[in-house]
Amino acid sequence: MRTISTALRLLSAMPGLGHLRQDLTGEPVKFWQVFSDLIVYDHLARPIGIVRVLHSSRDIAAVLAETTK
Repeated sequence: MRTISTALRLLSAMPGLGHLRQDLTGEPVKFWQVFSDLIVYDHLARPIGIVRVLHSSRDIAAVLAETTK
């Protein structure tokens, strides 16, 4: 868990680090991978908004589609 919290601090300081993934969602969120987990976050919010932390083996597009319904 320390690695996730370290990544969250890093993203908070530098929210531009992640990548937009329009193949996974049309929402304006960025993704940052930490080993086999993906941090999905709103890089435009201040402070950044964590949308989800998901294992990368999940169907990310389906999970995010459910989140936005």
